[in-house]
Amino acid sequence: MPIFAKSRVLLDRFRSGDRAALAEVYRFYFEDVYRLAQYGFVTRGGVRAASLSREADRLDFVQDLFVKAFSESARCGYDGLRPYRPFLLQIARNLRIDQLRQSNREPSASELGHGFDVDIDALIESNGAWPDASPGDPDLHWQRLLQETSTVLGTLDTEVKTIAELRFSQELSQADVAERLGITRRRVRTLEGRLLRGVRKHLSRAGLTPEEK
Repeated sequence: MPIFAKSRVLLDRFRSGDRAALAEVYRFYFEDVYRLAQYGFVTRGGVRAASLSREADRLDFVQDLFVKAFSESARCGYDGLRPYRPFLLQIARNLRIDQLRQSNREPSASELGHGFDVDIDALIESNGAWPDASPGDPDLHWQRLLQETSTVLGTLDTEVKTIAELRFSQELSQADVAERLGITRRRVRTLEGRLLRGVRKHLSRAGLTPEEK
């Protein structure tokens, strides 16, 4: 069921820019946007957007997309009557095309062998109904990311777990976390950095992300 069909209150909170509502929408639609970065797509006008081979590039695209989609103009431009998924995919389509135009680069020979199997315009018209998942689908990749990340979080002490919850689930600022826990912002920043390095290292060992040098 589409997320906004569950609650008119959620839609109102989303359009007002409520942080918790934005986080809920982000989690609900993450996979849909990640798929575009994973697969690439083709438009009916002949524009070909290559799949992004690096995990970091895919996540950067997802973050850029949600920054744009969560802007005040985009939030208020969504009337709540249309399904939100194709509305979001339309923004993603336009963002990716803009990025390609700005880079002024044609896909390489190796890129041409990957992606372009998704007709983004047909996908938008069908309310964002993706085909059934296959073993290489990004939703399965995302599930494994979540599983491996949860493994890391399970090894942490209570303080770091709490910081992870406040920072990445509730999306509080470092200053807000410090105030909530009665510790310095510097300690929050130090523990957060340690947490992120640990997660990245674990994911790299699991073959899910490139290890940082």
